[in-house]
Amino acid sequence: MLGKDGEWYILEDNLRIPSGASYPMIAREICRRVSPSTFSNNSVVDNRDYADMLRQTMDWVNTGGIPVIMTPGRYNAAYFEHSYLAERTGSALATCTDLFVEDNYLYYRDYRDKKQKVGVIYRRISDDYLDPMTFLPESLIGIPNIMDVYRSGNVAIVNAPGNGVADDKGIYYFVPKMIRYYLDQEPILKNAPTYLPFYEEDRKYVLDNLEKLVVKDVAEAGGYGVIFGNELSREKLADMKALIEKESRRFIAQEVIDFQDMEVMEGEDNPDSLYSNMKRAYDNAVVLRDELSSTVLSYVQLALDTFEACRRTTAPLLELQQVLDDLLAFWGGADDYVEEEDCRNILKCGKYVERLDLCIRLDYHGKDLEKEYRKLCNRLKRTSLNYSGENLQRLEEIILKEEYLQAHGLLDE
Repeated sequence: MLGKDGEWYILEDNLRIPSGASYPMIAREICRRVSPSTFSNNSVVDNRDYADMLRQTMDWVNTGGIPVIMTPGRYNAAYFEHSYLAERTGSALATCTDLFVEDNYLYYRDYRDKKQKVGVIYRRISDDYLDPMTFLPESLIGIPNIMDVYRSGNVAIVNAPGNGVADDKGIYYFVPKMIRYYLDQEPILKNAPTYLPFYEEDRKYVLDNLEKLVVKDVAEAGGYGVIFGNELSREKLADMKALIEKESRRFIAQEVIDFQDMEVMEGEDNPDSLYSNMKRAYDNAVVLRDELSSTVLSYVQLALDTFEACRRTTAPLLELQQVLDDLLAFWGGADDYVEEEDCRNILKCGKYVERLDLCIRLDYHGKDLEKEYRKLCNRLKRTSLNYSGENLQRLEEIILKEEYLQAHGLLDE
C-alpha cells in the first residue's frame, strides 16, 4: 500500500494459501483495453503469465493424474478466484464431495460420474480442514484420508501442509530481520511499523498506545481478527489489554498507516475524478428528466449511490462493477424509453463528447482519440443540433496533430 508519505508498505504476507491473484489479473486486463497506451508507453511488468506459471508448478510436482483446484465451495469469499484459476490453468474445479480416496489414491468424480485419478491438488483451504481423519474431525469440507495418500507420495498438495508457519503474522514481524541476516541487504519495501507483544518492550508500548494501533490475531486471515483500537469503548479497550497480556503470542499490533486515496476515484474538486464525472452525468440526466423518464433516471441515481458506497469500501474496484452495470442499464433504458430518435441521438452525442473529453484528459493515444472523434461526428450528422463546423474542424486538427507527435516521439517537445 502507498502511504501519504510517499513510501510503499507491506501490511502482511500470504504464503500458506496465496490468494488475490485473479483480481489484479482482471484489473490489468481491463486497464489494457481501456488505456493500451499506458502499457505501450511505460515499463509495466506483465502479469498475464501467472496462470501458466501456476500450471507449470502443478505439472512439476504432479504424481500422475489430472490437476485439481480444490475449493470449499461457492459460498467462500474467494470462490470467484478459485473458478477463474481453474479455467485459466485447465484444472478441474472440485469440492470435497467431488474427491475421494480409494486404494490409497485420490480420485475426482466428474459430472458424468466418471472416476479420474488426481496427480496434484491446489487446495484453497487451511491445513486444519484438509483431512478430518488427521486434523479437525469436525471438518465438513475436507477429504478423509488425503494425508495418507500424500504421505505415500501418490498425490502432490500445493501448497504443502505445514508451510503456514511462514504465513503467521508473528513471523511477518521478523521478515526484515531475516533479509538483513541471510542476505545482508536492506529490505526494498518497508513493513508497516509492527510490534510483537510477546516481547516485554513491545508489549508495554502496545498496552500504553492501544487506542492508536490496529491489532491483528496472528492465526486469522481474510480481514478477520483485525481490531482498530480507536473504535473500541473504554471497557473493550480494557478487555483487549487483558487478553493481550494473557495471550501475548497470539497478537501483533501495527501503527495505522495513512494511505493515499485513489485520485481518480476520490476528489470532489478534481474534475477528472470518477466521482466528479458521475455527479455531472446525474445533473445532465436530471435536466433531461422529461425526455428520459424517472425509470431511466433511476439507473443513474443507483450508479451514483453505489459509487458513494464503493468509495467507503476496502475493495472499491470490485464494487465499481455494479456502477458499470447500472450505467449500462441506463443506456439500455434510454434506448427503450426515449421514443424520439433525434433525442436518442442527442443523448449519444453527449455520451461521445464525454468519452472524448475523458480520453483527452487521460492522455489516450492519438489513434484512440481519432476513433472517438469519428463516432461523435457520425452521431452529430443524425441530429438536428446546431453546432459550429469551425470548432469541430479545430478539434480534428488538434487530435490529428497529437497523433502525429505521438507517432514521431515529439510529444514532450
